[in-house]
Amino acid sequence: MIDGDSATFGAFYESTAAQVTATVCRMTKGDRDLAADVVQEAYLAMFGCWPARERLHREDNRRYVVGIAANKVCDVYRRRQKHVELDDEPDVHSFEDDLVSRLDEVAALAAVRELIERQPPRRRVVVAMYFIEGIEYADIAKAVDITESTVRTQVERFFKQLKPLADRFTDPRGGER
Repeated sequence: MIDGDSATFGAFYESTAAQVTATVCRMTKGDRDLAADVVQEAYLAMFGCWPARERLHREDNRRYVVGIAANKVCDVYRRRQKHVELDDEPDVHSFEDDLVSRLDEVAALAAVRELIERQPPRRRVVVAMYFIEGIEYADIAKAVDITESTVRTQVERFFKQLKPLADRFTDPRGGER
């Protein structure tokens, strides 16, 4: 690899690493150490194929790195057969209408985050790629090495679990209040 390739890869890394790390951290349920390891391995894999990919759009390459990382996260969980106890949902109380509105939003986001964390590893990866990264079904399927219909099924199953939660927080009687 020539120095120019290294320089363009360095620029790509600098412009994408924070967002990729944040996405992978969600896939790992906040395990920053695991996320850091996986992101490092994903960028190392990308560096190996950089000469063939450097002319592609930055966003396509970022999504490619997320796909590599997603596979690595799934591999880790498959090896660990990791089962984590669920945390209790935090109780949120407020005293002003303005504050109540903001806290309801925070509680809704926390509840969605908790729902994502409760998903099986493969579904959690698919959900993160689809909802957080905005990656299309076909691209997720290629990145995670599953069929497009499996991706659709995983998203649909998550939606079914999300609907009661969404209804609770959009209830005109006040949702969480």
